Amino acid sequence: MPFVRSASALGVACVAVAVGASAASAATHIFRLSDHPDGNAAPPTYGLRLDNMFSAHGAGPSGITTFSFVDVLLTVNDETAMGGGIDINISGLIYGGVDTGASYGFGEGFYTVDFNYIMGVQPDGDGWKTNPVSATNSGVVTALGNADVAAGEQFFFYEKVSGGMSMRFVPDGHRLSGDNSTWVGRGWHTYDPQGGAAGGGSQDWLFVGHLVPAPAPFALCAAGLTGVMILGRRRRA
Repeated sequence: MPFVRSASALGVACVAVAVGASAASAATHIFRLSDHPDGNAAPPTYGLRLDNMFSAHGAGPSGITTFSFVDVLLTVNDETAMGGGIDINISGLIYGGVDTGASYGFGEGFYTVDFNYIMGVQPDGDGWKTNPVSATNSGVVTALGNADVAAGEQFFFYEKVSGGMSMRFVPDGHRLSGDNSTWVGRGWHTYDPQGGAAGGGSQDWLFVGHLVPAPAPFALCAAGLTGVMILGRRRRA
């Protein structure tokens, strides 16, 4: 019967997944990011600061420029168990512009951010850090359109070394009073592809991260097998 064959096939697949999970494979960790409450330029709170972003790209005035994280994820892909490396992507929806104190001035609106660390990422205790200065480790802020900046206008930025690293993401509660376990990310940027100081002011990450639980592969298979069994009962009824 089709139902029996489907259930049997899914059962075999579940066993294969369980066996495969114990073998060497790539590990993916996903964190949902939010603003750090102790940024030097807050308020407003922010997760990304790119002072003089508009003036450095010839698109507007200079000034402290910050972006609040609306819906941003940090994804770590670790292929060291397979003989590969580690890469980190930070991407999502942000909101901000030139900081006027409690709000924003020029450029206020929604943007997307997409930054990739694909070179020099290495373990750092329970977290990760990145060391080299490389134009390959870079990102872009893209405007979604507002009164000052046209939709699609892009602002490129690159990693910069500070204190022997360009980015660190670890569960140490950095700058969170009485907290030594919350995931906090910090990193340093520049508008110079060669990693030199450019643009003036500060360009950096400072954000809090919360791990997004990943469903166990066997649990997903079990849920699928249960669904097939329920469907089979309905067909026989």
